[in-house]
Amino acid sequence: MDNADIGRLIRGMRLEKGLSQRELAEKLGVCGKTVSKWECGMGAPDIQLWSALSQELGIDLATLHEGRMDVAKKDNGKLSRMRIHVCPSCGNVVVSSAEARISCCGRSLTPLEAKAADEAHLPAIERIGDEYLVRLSHPMDKEHHIAFICLLRDDSFLIRRLYAEGGDEVYIPAIGRRARLYVYCTHDGLFLAPPEILS
Repeated sequence: MDNADIGRLIRGMRLEKGLSQRELAEKLGVCGKTVSKWECGMGAPDIQLWSALSQELGIDLATLHEGRMDVAKKDNGKLSRMRIHVCPSCGNVVVSSAEARISCCGRSLTPLEAKAADEAHLPAIERIGDEYLVRLSHPMDKEHHIAFICLLRDDSFLIRRLYAEGGDEVYIPAIGRRARLYVYCTHDGLFLAPPEILS
């Protein structure tokens, strides 16, 4: 933890938000000179202010503590590199099209690694007009069920949620042969269906 780095980050984010030192100080319940002291590297915020400061500046606590933001490479928009993250606490699904630092419920999330679909997680597909009917012969219990399916192409993706004790069928648009179909099981993880299943 380097006070000078933290101060530069606070100043940069404060200016990006269009706040004066006094405005930021008022939001945090401190005096303007205190914010100036932080920005000059002459001290760091008290521990009880870190959460409010990170919220006001729109950065996470780890970034604030490190005093620097790691800017990822510019995303070229290819969704084929999409990463799917699932929070083990609340089940929140977060999708990123490039490398990102993602957290939920206080946990850092790592992208899921897709395995080849086995028999238990292989969907049956029936084309009906311009849609696919996706059927899954899988338990749909509270503790073990298919939470979502994801259809992915280079330029678009679609996620359809399924719910515990609900049906195991869902309609998705037929968006072409070069699409990939993922299935996420709450017990066994993420699976990739073979590409020929969508032909």
